[in-house]
Amino acid sequence: MRRRPHARLIRSGAAVVAVVVALGACDSSGREDDAGNGVGTRGSTPVSTATEAPTTTIVEPTAMDARSRLARRLALETQDPDAARTVAAELDQGVVDRLIEATDGDLEDSPVLGYTPDRAADEQIDSLWLFSWGFRIDPASGIAPVGLTDTPPPIESLRPGPVNRAIAEAAADFVERHPVPIVAQWEVARELDRLGVPDVISVEPITTPEGETVYLSTPGVIQEGQRLAAAAGVDPGRAGIITFDRLAVGSLLVADTLRLDAVVPEGVRLPVEYDPESGQLWTRSLEAWLPVDLLGRSYFAE
Repeated sequence: MRRRPHARLIRSGAAVVAVVVALGACDSSGREDDAGNGVGTRGSTPVSTATEAPTTTIVEPTAMDARSRLARRLALETQDPDAARTVAAELDQGVVDRLIEATDGDLEDSPVLGYTPDRAADEQIDSLWLFSWGFRIDPASGIAPVGLTDTPPPIESLRPGPVNRAIAEAAADFVERHPVPIVAQWEVARELDRLGVPDVISVEPITTPEGETVYLSTPGVIQEGQRLAAAAGVDPGRAGIITFDRLAVGSLLVADTLRLDAVVPEGVRLPVEYDPESGQLWTRSLEAWLPVDLLGRSYFAE
């Protein structure tokens, strides 16, 4: 993940330093006392002409300072200052505190808040791991778009949607020039099947005994993908991750915690266009996604 050397300069302004210089007042008479010391008089009270040493008061950064620093970092990473300011201002304070802990206070430069992924040459990639982004809900189902904590729709009512189609097309182009095994979240796997890409390991949702669909998080997809790959005799080697642009770094961070050596292939352009009709409301725009993503990243404090 890219680090920004100039961020150290930004950080120097995080603390507010107030310098109070107390200077003695000198009376215009300027007479000498009996010992020859220069003093002034104001009434009967002598006033020293000596200058006192400056007193420096350090004011510790406040929560708002942290939000301002976070807003600057997000603006640099996303190139969307308006969204960055809005999200930083409205983010839950507990998430802000956890991000400070997760970054060791280095909000300006920590890779935990990066959005530019590490990359490697295509020929260094041994397998592809594809993570989905949103989905479309069949209008005929009558099911409304879901929020983060809502019950997921049944899988038969869902369609991969345009972003997952773009992810699949990028993967299909990659394996055409550099054939490697593929592990794909189910929405992308459906599109790869439509494109005629063979031998894809599809990571499917889990269905409970009550018939409820449980979708896997990014860690869940990686763990299940590792299990399925091992069962199929596939060694992931160096995994190349292809997903939505704003999900890439978060996926790499998760992969690292699960001991999956992963990068983004150098020759792949990740999809960047949000789907305003996505059935998952938090994947429709940058403003909707950032608070969810930052919540997830804040747990790297543990």
